[in-house]
Amino acid sequence: GGGGDNYPELPTNADTYDPFRMTWSCSHPGYEEGICTLCGEACPGHTGGEATCEKQAVCTICGASYGDTPAHEMDDTTGLCTSGCGKMVAEASVTVGENTTYYGTLNAAIQAVRAATAGDNATVRLEQSIDLGDDFPDVSSGVFTLDLNGNTLASERYGLRMENAHVTITDSKEGGTLSGDSYGVYARNCTVEIRGGTVIGNNEG
Repeated sequence: GGGGDNYPELPTNADTYDPFRMTWSCSHPGYEEGICTLCGEACPGHTGGEATCEKQAVCTICGASYGDTPAHEMDDTTGLCTSGCGKMVAEASVTVGENTTYYGTLNAAIQAVRAATAGDNATVRLEQSIDLGDDFPDVSSGVFTLDLNGNTLASERYGLRMENAHVTITDSKEGGTLSGDSYGVYARNCTVEIRGGTVIGNNEG
């Protein structure tokens, strides 16, 4: 008779029949959040896609996001991220003459002007607002201008701690603030000129 042409009953979690093994299996026709919508199995292994600094890679099998997002990679001639977002990721820049270099941290920018003299006309400019928490900018030498550039530099200790240096604080835009919970500016054996911005601190030093 023709009974041999009859398939076993179709299960609710499969859609593909193997006539040799006489078994049903799932072709995984679709996934939601990495789980097959038919059989309930997880994606066999996320693969493919490309992660950026803002988004995880997207699996080419199930469409789920997976893995880590890479750190920002900075172009030191623009301060912009080259890992995908294109945002300003530099905390500060240093301009000496017509040359400007961007730095990932304010302290790195300050280190770059330790040997600056009055003739260099060096300027450290904040490129974004920074909350340093328990850390603080520590200036141990150099002659330079700190341009708040309309941003806020805040610390739980010193907005700026200086020794044996000459720093002029300016604000090329409006709203720049230098704030320290202990001292807005703590200066020892140095000269500080405040020509712009707002300096906030509970003590004077």
